[in-house]
Amino acid sequence: MKSLGSVLFSILIIFGCATQIPPSGGPPDTTPPQIIKTFPANGSLNFKENFVEVEFSEYVDKRSVQDAIFISPYIEGEIKYKWSGRKLKIIFPQKLKENTTYVITFGAEIRDINAGNKMKESFTIAFSTGQKIDTGSIDGKIFTEKENFMVFAYLIDGMNPDTLSPIHTKPDYVTQAGKDGSFKFQFIKFGKYRLFAINDKTKNFLYDPTIDDYGVYWNDIVIDSLNPSVSNIIFKTTLEDTSKPFVSSITPIDNSHIIVRFSEKVTLKDKSIKIESSKGETPFIIQQFQDSTRFMLITEKLEQGEKYILKISKLTDISGNEINPVALEISGNFSPDTTAPSLILSMPSENEEDVSLTPTIKLYFDDILKGDFIVNLLDSTGKEIKSKIMQSQNIITVQPESELKPGEIYTIKVFNLSDINSNKLKDTLKLTFKTIDPSNFGAIEGRIACEDTTSDVIISAFDPEKKKVFHTTSKCNSKFAFEQIPQGKYIISAFIDSNRNGKYDYGKVFPFVPSERFTFYPDTVKVRARWTTENVDIKF
Repeated sequence: MKSLGSVLFSILIIFGCATQIPPSGGPPDTTPPQIIKTFPANGSLNFKENFVEVEFSEYVDKRSVQDAIFISPYIEGEIKYKWSGRKLKIIFPQKLKENTTYVITFGAEIRDINAGNKMKESFTIAFSTGQKIDTGSIDGKIFTEKENFMVFAYLIDGMNPDTLSPIHTKPDYVTQAGKDGSFKFQFIKFGKYRLFAINDKTKNFLYDPTIDDYGVYWNDIVIDSLNPSVSNIIFKTTLEDTSKPFVSSITPIDNSHIIVRFSEKVTLKDKSIKIESSKGETPFIIQQFQDSTRFMLITEKLEQGEKYILKISKLTDISGNEINPVALEISGNFSPDTTAPSLILSMPSENEEDVSLTPTIKLYFDDILKGDFIVNLLDSTGKEIKSKIMQSQNIITVQPESELKPGEIYTIKVFNLSDINSNKLKDTLKLTFKTIDPSNFGAIEGRIACEDTTSDVIISAFDPEKKKVFHTTSKCNSKFAFEQIPQGKYIISAFIDSNRNGKYDYGKVFPFVPSERFTFYPDTVKVRARWTTENVDIKF
């Protein structure tokens, strides 16, 4: 009989042999793996085999390798991977196409077994089954906060491009973007291409709407013998939203107020919402809450026992998906309104800073107001600032008659506030804000160079440290300026607002819709106080 010690010793030997662990002692391994040998050699011609081989500088994680191999043009069928130590044989399921250039890219996600070090950069080999290698190339960058994006390239010569569906058709060429979003196609055939940036989460080389983030380029790309290389192809990415908004709740507060909540942010159109009863259409006004998912309907007095129907149509979410028309009964107790009015939204908001010296101040309430309220605008010493006070149903507008002082704290006080049902706010409403101090601000000036002569160009200045963004509008071949902007370092971008809706449109993969053309200024722009940074020229 074996002793307990010998049994434990045997177990340790067995487990020690079965588990790969880094050697103890010595400096940590920080050397990235490399591909040191390939068959065929890069640039080989007249290749006739149905496999390729690569050898790594050290043992690598097999799964990380197989997940990081991209072959263009795409090869149908199951590719087999045969390992022998540090060598990998990639076996194709069928004979390669004649007179075709193939490009195999090994992504930088490949890591070694010893310490998990990843390859320093991707590795590419190209070979041809014919007598020449294609020499076309396309490179660019994806502007996104997410990783693992690929770029799909479709050769659209000789076909109707409107029939191309990346949802069902795999790309002719594919490449992986680096961590900084940069990508490059090399050794591709001359022709006309349509490119998409796809975050291919299922790794099926297809676009899966609502699953894969995507980017669409604004134009198709042609490479030929006169222009064999095209650069600066840039993408902005988003996730396609195909879900239609819907009504998630209808809550009568009393006989004058109904809160309607939607499943997501929505945009109202004229007569999107109606309230009907046996007596006809019920008048109301709409006040949107700040989150844009809730709306307060301020109605004439609803009668107890009367049946009211809320009809909603022609309402869209921010992606343009239109709600299915609905007719919903408003059920609840239409008790008398006994609640004092409250502030729903204000511009500026409470404690907002850097407010304009000539502001138009708006206060939005949840009820139609009586006109006997009193509004005071006071500076930090308590001195009243003479202002023009206006009311429109549930909105109070305060317009100072003279320019406010820079860097000053101001307070708005509203007294004697009551709604049309005589519900009075007991306390004084207060709102405080601080004006800008131009001595802490600078300016940016430049010029836009582009071909579109009719559309607006919307320029943005983003401070990544403070997470603040400023916008201004200009035209092609015209000057632009940010007149008052806090000191800091800014990323400047611009897009041509082709459909004139005031926002950037990402386009659509299928049915294909090109994105709006955009660009980035190549350098970070530093803004100093009391100084104008000039010659920030933007070229499309």
